[in-house]
Amino acid sequence: MNLPFKILLLISLVIILISCGRDTVLEPIVDDTPPGIPGGFQVFGARDGEIGIEWKKNPDPNDKYLIYRSVNNQDNYKLIDSTFDEFYIDFPLSYDSTYYYKISAKDNFNRESGKTAAVFAQPINLRSPLVPRSLDISARNWSGSIYIYLNWYSSESSDVLGYEVYRDTLENFTPDSSNIIGFTNNLFFVDTRNLIMLEEYYYKLKAVDKGGLKSVESAEVSDYVLNNPELIFPSNNINTNNFNFVEIKTVSKPADYKIVFQTNEFFGTIYEINVYSDEIDKVISVPLQSVSVFSPYKKYYWRVFTYSVNSSDPNSFSDLHSFTITAQ
Repeated sequence: MNLPFKILLLISLVIILISCGRDTVLEPIVDDTPPGIPGGFQVFGARDGEIGIEWKKNPDPNDKYLIYRSVNNQDNYKLIDSTFDEFYIDFPLSYDSTYYYKISAKDNFNRESGKTAAVFAQPINLRSPLVPRSLDISARNWSGSIYIYLNWYSSESSDVLGYEVYRDTLENFTPDSSNIIGFTNNLFFVDTRNLIMLEEYYYKLKAVDKGGLKSVESAEVSDYVLNNPELIFPSNNINTNNFNFVEIKTVSKPADYKIVFQTNEFFGTIYEINVYSDEIDKVISVPLQSVSVFSPYKKYYWRVFTYSVNSSDPNSFSDLHSFTITAQ
């Protein structure tokens, strides 16, 4: 008879303890421990104005790493950046300076570890820069000015000082001191130097780094400045019945043409025709596929643009003419 009573008593005590546990407030455990100092800190590369450092990540994936640097001494470390990666590449740097680095880790609670021991390197100039990419060209005869516009993507080297621009009238030319026409630290160049209309010009680039080393030459591009096409029919300020063709005088080289009709002098394009012609300095007739875009007793404007090579920008363009439809 005692054994069941003892079991019941034990069960009752357990229930009471569980019930009391629901009302018990547990004190939070406060951990003031900062993250550990990152291990394996070292330089993995140093040249051409770049220094790469690396380390082993801490166990906590949320740790961020702070990069400290001092130049030519170890007395003036400054925070220069932070990263969640296990490496960092510092650039652009001076070839003849020595750079010292330390790092620390910081957790989500803004607690920072101690700093690592220092590593250092000098990023001396060893290799020529990479070639500039995707050189593009657009010859232009715009509003009485003729020029050739070049643009490109930068060399992927971080120590590039700028770009030498070379020009010749011969295809597959060799860039040298006889045909260099300019230097720029931009990613574009405007050539206005002694250009002759309809003359084809060939261009190449070289990247130059801060130590004077040069890349290999870029791919060659070429273009020529076209003269202006002329509008023949409808003539300027004419009142005319509806028409199903226009007439233009072509330029002095084969070209692509875009004929544009507008509702005002500046914009409002309502109709475009794209056509290629190899006729030179001749009047050609271009049919209109649709005349319903024109309404009677309303003034319209039209102009012709020329395009050379594969440029998306016009090479030259005509004057702007207007006409008014008097009847359908």
